[in-house]
Amino acid sequence: VYMNRSGLAFLGFQNMSELESRPNLPRIYPDADWRIVKSMALPHVQAYGHWTGEVHFLDAQGREIPFSHSIMVQRDHGGRVTGYSTIARNIT
Repeated sequence: VYMNRSGLAFLGFQNMSELESRPNLPRIYPDADWRIVKSMALPHVQAYGHWTGEVHFLDAQGREIPFSHSIMVQRDHGGRVTGYSTIARNIT
C-alpha cells in the first residue's frame, strides 16, 4: 500500500510508517465500507477494469471522511493482475 504525501497529510498521518502500523488494507476503511470494496468494488474492477463509488476513509484519529473513490486494475501483458491504483477525492 502506498499513499502520496497529500493523502497522508489530509488523513492526518505524518508518514507511511504511521499508516502501515495499522493491521492490514482495511485500515483505511470503516468496516462497512471495506465490505463494499471487498465484495463489490474489487470484483467489479477485476471484471471491468475500473470502479467508482462513494466510500469513507478513516483518518489518523479514526474519523470517517467521505470520498469519491476510483479503483483501476493494473495487468501485465499476459492479462494477470499486478496491482491496483486509486484516485480519491474528498466530497465533504
